[in-house]
Amino acid sequence: MEFIHPDMAEQFASHLAKQHGFTYRGVMPNEKEMALQQVIERYSKEILQTVETYVSGDKQGSAYLTKNEMGHMLHNHFIRIENHLEQYFEQPVPKVTFAERFETFKNDLKQSLVERSTKTKEAVFDQVDVVKLAAEAKIKAGISSLNERIKDFTKVVDVMLEPEVGVTKSTKKIKKQPELER
Repeated sequence: MEFIHPDMAEQFASHLAKQHGFTYRGVMPNEKEMALQQVIERYSKEILQTVETYVSGDKQGSAYLTKNEMGHMLHNHFIRIENHLEQYFEQPVPKVTFAERFETFKNDLKQSLVERSTKTKEAVFDQVDVVKLAAEAKIKAGISSLNERIKDFTKVVDVMLEPEVGVTKSTKKIKKQPELER
């Protein structure tokens, strides 16, 4: 027995239906057709409510349209709907091959990796900047501390070298100052 490809079976069934004057929409409804069917059902309920309101009349029994007028309007309306539905179903459904899906997947994966590496690089550079700023602040604090120690040392030296009142420099004995703590 020969294997028949599903697309060939669909084409054969479509051809057979057209040959006998029927429309063929396929054996298995797809999501598009199911969603459309739900819209049609909801729309027909709304139409029935409208017909009951405008043809049957309001609570006082006065109708806005006659049944013939409403029937003619609905007939024209449904002809337009059928034409739109035929156009809708005649639109070709794009078939995606495995190669196209694989190519799409590959491109998405590349894009994802590029984005991830970019984010990682930015995070690293941000951390480097934070470390640089912290190191700079630490160095400035160390220099400032050293500067204060030098100022204290110079004050001590100035006090040691300052001439005492009433004594000349030659007679002044210089005491050895103990070393400053580090």
